[in-house]
Amino acid sequence: VEELLKRTKIENATWTEINNGRKLKVAFSLEVGQKCERVKQTLLEWGIGVREGSILTLTPCFFFSSASQTAATNSDDSLEEDCQKEGGWERFVASMTARFNVAQLVEEVRYNAELRFDFVSLLVIASILAGFGLVEDNPLFLAASMLISPLMGPIIAAIFGTVIKDHKLQRLGLINELLGILMATLVGFIFGLIICSVDHRYGIGEGLTQEMLSRCELHSLLVGVLIAIPSGAAVAIGILGENVGSLAGVAISASLLPPAVNSGLMWALACLYKIYEADGKRYNSIVNTNYYSNHQSIEVAIMGSISMCVTITNVISIYVMGVIFLRIKEVAPMATQNYRQFWKHDVKIARDYNKTCQVDDATSLRQKLADEIAGFEAQSDNRGQGARAEIVRRLTQGP
Repeated sequence: VEELLKRTKIENATWTEINNGRKLKVAFSLEVGQKCERVKQTLLEWGIGVREGSILTLTPCFFFSSASQTAATNSDDSLEEDCQKEGGWERFVASMTARFNVAQLVEEVRYNAELRFDFVSLLVIASILAGFGLVEDNPLFLAASMLISPLMGPIIAAIFGTVIKDHKLQRLGLINELLGILMATLVGFIFGLIICSVDHRYGIGEGLTQEMLSRCELHSLLVGVLIAIPSGAAVAIGILGENVGSLAGVAISASLLPPAVNSGLMWALACLYKIYEADGKRYNSIVNTNYYSNHQSIEVAIMGSISMCVTITNVISIYVMGVIFLRIKEVAPMATQNYRQFWKHDVKIARDYNKTCQVDDATSLRQKLADEIAGFEAQSDNRGQGARAEIVRRLTQGP
């Protein structure tokens, strides 16, 4: 540990004996940035927080001030000095690389995509708000419902699962997104049965508002795609940069929830008209157009289907653009050159080959990869320790 502190040029470390002198607690402060991430990764590579009995803890600090700012500046590592010497274009290109730790980010994404009580509760509340916004022609309620809606979480999970080839995360996001859309549609359907039954305006063709009709037109599909494409790019950039404000704007611009709720409303109205079709006094006319059919219930049902297509196309557009922009951002963990090469090259090849190779070929490839990584370990002082050594052991053990 002393050697690690010297290599990382940390001079403010304090040592404390714990457990009757059987263990040592080392504490030091660092400003958030590349150096902090590099020190954390170095400690992990050397087994701190990986080996049994060792613990690595990062605690956020609200204020950090050092009297030796000049000395700290002079002791910056070569990477930070190179960054200062780079021109504007080099800094722009360097900023394209994500600085988030992928493992931490994936856990947050997975948590937000899981079908939990909070997820279902927020979805039901948002769907009810969207229903009131649609029937009352109130954009404020619709905007509030889109901000509350948790449907963006599963989409982000599906995007990340695709980029990092985590099929469980990808499947979790896709399935929960579909379930969320179905739940929103069901809430809209039940809401529509209640509202359309008690409000006589829906029986004389005056109940459908502009907010409802605007989501049932064919040109809404094209408009939705054009809006969802930049929204998908904003999702990728916002989540990697921890820009919560941009994600709130994406939630409003993407408009995933209202079209799904609107489709449920339309289908509920079509069912009610079909049930009471013989009663001409109660449901004389529910829609004033016949673009798709001369039959009122079929016309409204098709309009509801178009509204559902708007939701699906928005989801697909956000998904595709999110994947493209995450490819551009090159999501990869920060590490040393060998470690980065290991994650971006060796593991990718092994993963792809294990998907397609026969058992014998995959075993042979695994052994070759383990030998290559062992060669990397032989060149360093922390041989047999840390996360990299653990991966070597798992590779040699096989599936």
